[in-house]
Amino acid sequence: MRLVISGLTAAGKTTLAHKLADQFALDYVSASTILRHALGDSSGHWTPELDLRRNDLSLERKVDHLVQETFRRSEHAVFDCWGLPWIAGEVTSPAVFIWIESDLESRLHKCFVSYLERGTPKTYDECRDLIIGKDAKSREIFLANWGFDIYTDRSPFNIVLDASSLIPHADLETAQQGANSLYHACLYGLRKINGPPSAPGLSSSTDNRHPEHALIVTLREVR
Repeated sequence: MRLVISGLTAAGKTTLAHKLADQFALDYVSASTILRHALGDSSGHWTPELDLRRNDLSLERKVDHLVQETFRRSEHAVFDCWGLPWIAGEVTSPAVFIWIESDLESRLHKCFVSYLERGTPKTYDECRDLIIGKDAKSREIFLANWGFDIYTDRSPFNIVLDASSLIPHADLETAQQGANSLYHACLYGLRKINGPPSAPGLSSSTDNRHPEHALIVTLREVR
């Protein structure tokens, strides 16, 4: 079972990926960690300063190839990444590609809370600049190296989840509630598509009563 979680800055990729890895006892693979190592950074978090060092397209392409190789070798993993769904190539064993859609305001709240949790708070304006800058930098790099547009192209994805309504306020409790709603919506989506059979934790329930199910924008079968 392989799950690939993608989305723009502060959409909630890492939180969802960790929850899924714990739920299904899968390895967790982070493209950001691979890139941080390539940049010689040993810290535990991505920082705005690291984005300023992302000016070498050949290094970025090398990191993408490392992510591709890890994906092809891993049969049981959750991938927290940006570009893998577009560059994965022919998939010879089951993989589910999941995109988290989230508007700027919601991601601003998520970013603000994340820095509070780290103990290194940022202002709303700093978070806004960080999000807009990282999104634009990543878009530019992927367009230059691979020719796809992370802003508009959702064609690789089996599941698209809209998290824009989940964090209306920038506080920890709201962020945690939003993360839980996104997680349950993702589980529902995994049940509904033709994903890996008998995955632990995926019941055959088709209950539509929970509001999280309204977060699902796209469901495409795994082929």
